[in-house]
Amino acid sequence: MLLAAWYVEAEDFSESRVSGQYTVIHDGITQHITLHRDHTFEQDDDVNGTARHASGTWRIVSSTGHMAFSSSFIDARSTWRGQDGQDVYAIFKNYFGLVSITFDPYTAPMKTYKKLFS
Repeated sequence: MLLAAWYVEAEDFSESRVSGQYTVIHDGITQHITLHRDHTFEQDDDVNGTARHASGTWRIVSSTGHMAFSSSFIDARSTWRGQDGQDVYAIFKNYFGLVSITFDPYTAPMKTYKKLFS
């Protein structure tokens, strides 16, 4: 029974589960990403004191938590982008409500957790 409950929770990539605020820090860039329930996102980057803003869409692309941000995502490492060089790909994980996004999971993982009280 516990295994079934874990499976149901871990596979929950619904809008309400993944929406929220995340912060990624890499290469001297601090990225604040807010995922909205309507599959849009807002991104505010700080690069050496210079602020940049972007917005776009996100979507789940597989039942295992693989997701994609639209090409408007800024300051992404090239390894985060797909073969087309446009969309940014990542993987959602859900550990009983502790939600994380991992960019570039295969070569140089960059993981961020959803803020619990955002």
